[in-house]
Amino acid sequence: MLKTSCIISEAVISEAVIFTCRAMIYVLRDYIKMPTNTEDWIDIANEFRSLYNFPRWIGCLDGKHIEVTKPEDSGPSYYNYKGYYSIVLMALVNARKEFIMIDVGTNGRTSDGVVLFYTKFWELYEQCKLKLPEPYNDKDTLGNIEACLNRNASSDAKAVRDQFRQYFIDTARLQNVRNAERQANGTMLVSKLI
Repeated sequence: MLKTSCIISEAVISEAVIFTCRAMIYVLRDYIKMPTNTEDWIDIANEFRSLYNFPRWIGCLDGKHIEVTKPEDSGPSYYNYKGYYSIVLMALVNARKEFIMIDVGTNGRTSDGVVLFYTKFWELYEQCKLKLPEPYNDKDTLGNIEACLNRNASSDAKAVRDQFRQYFIDTARLQNVRNAERQANGTMLVSKLI
């Protein structure tokens, strides 16, 4: 793309892209911040409640495939279900659609759930360091409709969380079996999940 549209070598373009990305991270560091305490999460939840009537909603999360040229020697790793090579941009936004967390670079073949698993957000979540607020006490603060939504969302979130955890445990076990087979054949594949 850039290589064919200007008279600059691939090496210089690669350095320029890396330099530009680092500069953007430096400049935007004050604008893209994940909450660091419970009060910040509660502020986000209050905005979701006042704007959209979603109690204790702490963000909207989605992934987007960014088309790329197939990296050399990558095999099918970057080939996604949409039929092209990509990397995944994963983002969490607040009620005003401002970024709270961004992660980019995971290969396109990877599902959104696995991409989330490798983010700093998930790492902090698993370590209980996000300082998320406790769920609402239905009896004290919510009406009947809100209480029902809160209970359903909480139980759904727990079910999804449990399924993710089980998926990663099963995937890690399968990867360990494959590694043992490969090691017996003289090759070894290191699992990223362990």
